[in-house]
Amino acid sequence: MKNDLKNKRDRVDAVLKDLKKRSPGSKIGWGSELVEELTLKYITTGTVPLDQFIGGGWPRGRFSVVGGAKGVGKSTLLLSTIAAAQRAGNLCVYADLENTYDPLWAERQGVDIDKLIHITGQTAEEVLDALIALYDSQAIDLVVIDSVAALAPKGELETKDGKPRSLEDDTIALIARKLSQFFRIACGKNADCKCATVLIAQVRTDIGSYGGLQKITGGNALEHYNSLTLMLRRGSRADAPKAGEKDIGFNMVVKIAKTKLNDNELQQMDIPFIFGEGISKKLLLIRAAQAAGLITRAGAWFEDKTNGVRHQGIARLLSDITNEHILKIEEALKGTAK
Repeated sequence: MKNDLKNKRDRVDAVLKDLKKRSPGSKIGWGSELVEELTLKYITTGTVPLDQFIGGGWPRGRFSVVGGAKGVGKSTLLLSTIAAAQRAGNLCVYADLENTYDPLWAERQGVDIDKLIHITGQTAEEVLDALIALYDSQAIDLVVIDSVAALAPKGELETKDGKPRSLEDDTIALIARKLSQFFRIACGKNADCKCATVLIAQVRTDIGSYGGLQKITGGNALEHYNSLTLMLRRGSRADAPKAGEKDIGFNMVVKIAKTKLNDNELQQMDIPFIFGEGISKKLLLIRAAQAAGLITRAGAWFEDKTNGVRHQGIARLLSDITNEHILKIEEALKGTAK
């Protein structure tokens, strides 16, 4: 029996060796030989608590989706991701299909716009073909597509003979078909490039549903090809220092609608979003540190266990936290996760 199994493995090894020669770009071999190559790696979201919540960050070599209604912070979240990825030495691409990219706002989120590859195009084909070419370069680390709903296929703009289309012409499901084609072509290329691709999607009301259920645009392919889907919505007023009676922010509620990264599916967390600032990483870290016992509260006093300093009030705690201390808290949080 043992010799029979060895003979089988020897015959399979011979076939595998031949397959590797014929398909040098394919991942072919025994599982133990491909452990390092198949082990999932991540691009940070820009905040350690969110990384831990979704399973490590945006997965490299896979597609992720961020969906939600207007004004919930989808683009800002991804600009924050780009800034963190650039600081780690990664090359990032921003496909601006809505033509709403603001370089000044991007810089406020920490993005180095001189090192950001920016793509716009008249048609979906132009943009998606450009992304495929960049995947083939094997040199990019992060792609953000903003947004799926703004993809305009050529067939939506003109007929096959080049004549402009009328708004009365029916182009139903054209975006979904183009995206499906893109995923089939780009799936392997994105994986070989080890690139994390994140698509921003808007939500629409499903006409055929009872009660007006919402779903993301882009068709079924968008939902099937991704490894992570986050749905964002506005929650309660942010628990930041108040500016009189004026709301200065809100809690961005992040819900994991689909995941292949961990077992947190359908779980949700709150991220403080401050108007004019974006995601408040300090507030988010304070919340995470409190949950982990690194910061304790007694009345109005906050005690930071990482340095032994006490602060009176959340406003003083926020003002006292330095960038160096933020890194210290993040390292402590990573330690508690282990």
